[in-house]
Amino acid sequence: MTRLREALGDAPAAKRILIANGPLPLAGVGTTGVPAGVVAIPMSDTVKEVVDGRVRRTVPRETLVQVIGPWVFDREALVDAMTRLAGAETAITDMIGFCEAAQVKVRVLLGR
Repeated sequence: MTRLREALGDAPAAKRILIANGPLPLAGVGTTGVPAGVVAIPMSDTVKEVVDGRVRRTVPRETLVQVIGPWVFDREALVDAMTRLAGAETAITDMIGFCEAAQVKVRVLLGR
């Protein structure tokens, strides 16, 4: 949450806030008109479902993506989400947890 507050404070006039940990793979990704979105790429690795330490099955990857970021928010959507979570910040460890806890609908923006 500190990082989110810093992002808002660093750009007080910005209407859109970008939260990233690394390179910005935004080429060809449409981010306008999306209150909250995250860049993801199609899953290329094999994914296994494991139960009690045993492989149960191979999960079809056609419907899976790998969330790589960055995350893009309209300022209003981000401020609203942070307001809803006031006091519960310590339990949140990542952006997916933040969006789940704040009940933010996030659009997946497919990258390459």
